[in-house]
Amino acid sequence: MKKKFAFTLAETLITLAVIGIVAALTIPTLVQNYKKKEYSTRLKKFYSMMSQAIKLSEIDNGPSGQWIIPYSVKDEEGNVDWDKSFDSILSFFNTYHKPYMNVVSAEKNVKVIEGLAVNDPKQNLRVSLNDGSVFYLSIGSCADIDFDVNGVKPPNKAGRDIYKFVICSNAENSINNTFSKKENQNFSVYCHKITNRDEALESCTKASYRCPCLLQYDNFEFKDDYPYKL
Repeated sequence: MKKKFAFTLAETLITLAVIGIVAALTIPTLVQNYKKKEYSTRLKKFYSMMSQAIKLSEIDNGPSGQWIIPYSVKDEEGNVDWDKSFDSILSFFNTYHKPYMNVVSAEKNVKVIEGLAVNDPKQNLRVSLNDGSVFYLSIGSCADIDFDVNGVKPPNKAGRDIYKFVICSNAENSINNTFSKKENQNFSVYCHKITNRDEALESCTKASYRCPCLLQYDNFEFKDDYPYKL
């Protein structure tokens, strides 16, 4: 007769408990690292796509530094005419961007999203791309482009899944707001008056909508000191 050995119920439960504890400690880190890589890839892809679209558009429409960026249209009483303002944003997009990228749809932003340049659905154009991401276009002294890496899914917050880019059409705004601080760098992450990575990190920590500047210093990689959980 051979004696058979097996785990007791207590030993099995202890083993399962240990596996559960290890999983609870490691899975969130694995998920976080996966998100960092995914978001980094999507940011690089978006930056490349927009840069290429602008270069193609310049062939037809002239240098981007000379593009006319419309401001809010006002009525005779000095109040903003929302419909005409949105029409001007849509016209800007249809002229300079839409023909040079793969766009699924472009519509008024029907929902106010935290962290956008203009938190008003009457002023934001929401553009859906074929990879499931979206960006919101609004007009100020520069054209603000808020890129949402995972589309309309939550959390929809600046610094976590929304990242701000700008197109500036004059030298002063380009130097003040873009990453490279050069006249010919009209499209960039939003980097208002930031001149080095330390300033970018401090600015990102204080205001999440300024984080894209830090990301571009890091080649759109999420380093260990990035202050927000994705």
